[in-house]
Amino acid sequence: MGTVLRGGIRLEDSAYRFGGDEFAVLLPGASTGQAEMVLERVAEAASAAPFTWGVAACPDDGLTAEELVSAADLRLYARRRTCRGRR
Repeated sequence: MGTVLRGGIRLEDSAYRFGGDEFAVLLPGASTGQAEMVLERVAEAASAAPFTWGVAACPDDGLTAEELVSAADLRLYARRRTCRGRR
């Protein structure tokens, strides 16, 4: 998955394994909409291993890492609920 993530992001972006099957992608200067488009592109590239994501943007969703991770987690679980049974 790391290779797929790195292939779908810009040079100034960073992708990290966050824990277990979770990854964090930092997209400096990207809006929430831009981040969603990047992750749609990554999801297409990873079609053999579909995944679900949550997005958070600074400062709209928080200023600290904890606030941003919390906001992204909320969106992740909401997306999982709406996508359940579609794959």
